Amino acid sequence: MRKQLFAGLLAGAVALTAMPMATRADDRPELVIAMAAMQRAHPAIAESNFDSRVIKSVMDGLLNRDWLNGPNGNDGTEIVAGLLTKWDRISDTEWEFKVRQGVKFHNGRPMTAEDVAFTISEERLWGEKALEPHSLGSSIAGVEIVDPETIRVKTKYPDPVFLHRLAHVIGHVIPAKEYRELGPEGFAAAPIGTGPYKWVRMAADEEIVLEAFDDYWGDKPPLKRITFKAVPETSARIAGLVTGEYDIITSVPPDQAELIDREANYETRTIEVENMHHLTFMTGCGQENQACDRKSAVHDPRVRKAMILAVDRQKIADRLWNGMAKVPAGPNWEMYGKLFDAGRKPLPYDPEQAKALLKEAGYDGKEIVVAVTAGYYVNGDRAVQVMMQMWQQVGLNVRLQFVENWSQMRPYGWQDLWLNSSNIRIPDPLTPFWWRFGEPSATYASNKLVAVSDDYKRVGNTLEHTLDEDTRIAAFKEGLDIWQRDNPAIIMYRPLEIYGVRKDIKWTPYSFYWMDFRANNFSVKSGS
Repeated sequence: MRKQLFAGLLAGAVALTAMPMATRADDRPELVIAMAAMQRAHPAIAESNFDSRVIKSVMDGLLNRDWLNGPNGNDGTEIVAGLLTKWDRISDTEWEFKVRQGVKFHNGRPMTAEDVAFTISEERLWGEKALEPHSLGSSIAGVEIVDPETIRVKTKYPDPVFLHRLAHVIGHVIPAKEYRELGPEGFAAAPIGTGPYKWVRMAADEEIVLEAFDDYWGDKPPLKRITFKAVPETSARIAGLVTGEYDIITSVPPDQAELIDREANYETRTIEVENMHHLTFMTGCGQENQACDRKSAVHDPRVRKAMILAVDRQKIADRLWNGMAKVPAGPNWEMYGKLFDAGRKPLPYDPEQAKALLKEAGYDGKEIVVAVTAGYYVNGDRAVQVMMQMWQQVGLNVRLQFVENWSQMRPYGWQDLWLNSSNIRIPDPLTPFWWRFGEPSATYASNKLVAVSDDYKRVGNTLEHTLDEDTRIAAFKEGLDIWQRDNPAIIMYRPLEIYGVRKDIKWTPYSFYWMDFRANNFSVKSGS
């Protein structure tokens, strides 16, 4: 949305008022969104808190999570139709789907069953590393085109979360011919989808522009143009919002939300996102065996538990997030439904027990290095700095090492623990308990960052390969016991995403980072 400034004489002074949205002849507004950073959008792996905001407007999913009408609010636990309209489980390892007809890609070509099948084929998913173990496509064995309106998918094993896999980023349907011609990197530079907005341009890492796709199969896109801008400084995003330069801004720190809420024409909208912030322990040897060569203190599970007990995580969360963030009992969330272990408690704040465990472990003051990518996570730097004081109070010798970017974290092994996060990719215990922290080729295990016990592996495989709900409930309870025994990470909290938004914009943020501007989730109040 372009800034429109107008002045009126009032009591001898110039008064600036909230400005109407810029419109064109078709009366559709334009929208300008300021984000903290920007990345290239790979349709099958766009999961960061930056590229995922953009890609949902460009791509349609095979299936969707119902973010607006679910039984638990907007947690998106229910699966609804997307570019696949009907589905039937033929056997424990085979599904049949009906393909939506009358859909066009942004280049005008009709979408076919071949495009749908290619989207989740081995050819395409290997190209974007989405078939590796613990990846979203890892259970897919093959795809068959039955007829122009039907595809059949076989899985490698009975998959209890298969529909949710298709409702995530691997289900973003892409044109087979064009993708083969461009390759993964070329396609990511200018994605072609079937969504309500088409990709126009990306200017370095500064700006992405989308425009309405008026041949969209669904309701007419309510916006003529969407511009995403990279604005790293929080103060600049807030100032741009309240002066009308931006219509929505992301990543507002809780202690600065008041600057927006006190404005007459702007407000903040807050959602608990499907992500957890955590400090991961280097329990493996690292990519060059550095951690094992220097005999890291955190290889001892008693030291890891002591570091958790020494920290008042809930007090930190309350102060940093204004009482809105909660410390979980392991990777255990209400969105898991019946598998959520409601009676489980997180490890408490107990500095005396922490001291006793350190004594039992024979901890001799060996330095423990905590690595943090400066400024990457909202409140992340501040949280770790408070933890540093608490660790020192129980006798831990901890050094905080800031790095400027993620490349400086590698090769992993020089740090004993590091601040990062895990997306809760689907509403099921598989993520992040197993897909992030399991073996054989999860993000951590494949890089020798974490060591995984045999019983942890057994539980993870049960969760991933079993359809019986009672068996899965029991397995996850055991898995949480193992987690709280081994403590591979210090889970801090599920963070909140705070948006600054013009009050006249009717738009609901989702608990994943996707920003959806389809007709059922965007409008401007009349008279604006």
